Amino acid sequence: MARVGIITGVLREAACLNGLSGGDSLDIRTAGADPRRAGELAAEMFAQGAKAVLSFGLCGGLDPALKAGDLIVPTRIISGEGRGLTCDPDWTGRLEDALDDLIARRGVVIAHSAVIVAGPRRKAVLRANTGADAVDMESYAVGQAARRAGRPFAVIRAVSDTAETRLPEWTDQIVSSSGGTDGARLLRNLATHPGDLGKLLALGRGSTRALKVLRRVAGRLGPGLAFG
Repeated sequence: MARVGIITGVLREAACLNGLSGGDSLDIRTAGADPRRAGELAAEMFAQGAKAVLSFGLCGGLDPALKAGDLIVPTRIISGEGRGLTCDPDWTGRLEDALDDLIARRGVVIAHSAVIVAGPRRKAVLRANTGADAVDMESYAVGQAARRAGRPFAVIRAVSDTAETRLPEWTDQIVSSSGGTDGARLLRNLATHPGDLGKLLALGRGSTRALKVLRRVAGRLGPGLAFG
């Protein structure tokens, strides 16, 4: 029976945890960049006896001061409609203590979006509406499942694209249900939108920096993930 569950959006995020040898103490699952699926997976974990769930992976920067590769451990998640969820303060505090110098900024608020927030204008609007510093797709659904189960949750995210980064509008469409990259769909979208190649390459560079930081996080925390 897993003690702690971990939800990622894509397989590249989950791969950052490959060095963890938690045995039955960890349960790592990938939602395929699907918020609804992330919530379902978290609920399954709690139903199967998980004591807590961590949302782990990449995020987009909304605060212009955040750079690609910056690590955040949010204290609060807010939906686009302004509904908020507070991450477990005890677990979050232990994560902050354990990660310490790796964290770019403390006391961060992360916003939820059901789709990729592709450009600077949309990111600025989301920041103005929510006051959030960053955005991701899975954490709010994970938090909702935790609240229903009466269990703690926490979030660890690394910035892959900044407030000024322009992403292809179809970025989330090339993620398969298993969390991998749908190569055929990627090629079709590039053929239809050849001007997006530069945007995709920029995202790739930012993601590489962020994933490198997430691998360091896994090495620093170990299989206990600072829980309890």
